[in-house]
This record gives sequence, structure tokens and C-alpha cells, in this order.
Amino acid sequence: MYVVVDKETDGYRGIGKKDLEFISAMDMAKKERGFNILKEIEKHNDKITAEHKQKLRNTVMDAARERWRQFAGNPLIPVNIDLH
Repeated sequence: MYVVVDKETDGYRGIGKKDLEFISAMDMAKKERGFNILKEIEKHNDKITAEHKQKLRNTVMDAARERWRQFAGNPLIPVNIDLH
């Protein structure tokens, strides 16, 4: 509910076109601010997800390298093994 107070007469007046435009603009500003907050949350979550995937990828690669070292030692030059 909106009440319009006329500063010149210190009384109430009816809502006019300018008042409705102002109210509409304020509502849009609130919605846009909400959308911007949601975009920031999504951006933050995407960053955390990417970091998590990278950590997982690094953990898997470290484990694979360690298994390779246990199996074949620590080669100085990477060796491509063709099992076919």
C-alpha cells in the first residue's frame, strides 16, 4: 500500500501518473537488485565448483602418478606405452 503525502500542504493526495511511474521504477530497481544478487551467487558457486573440480582432478592425477611410480619407478622421460 502506498500513501502519497503532499509536502506543500502537509496533506494526502491521490496517486497520479508520476507517482505510479515512480513506484514502478522503485519496484524494478528492487527486482534488478535481487537478480544481481542471484547472479553474484551463481558466479560464486560456479567458481567454487570449478575449484572443487580442479582439486579433484589434481588429486586423481597425483594418485595416478604415485601408482605409476610404484609400478615403474620414476622415469626421467615420459614413456608412451602401447598395449595393443
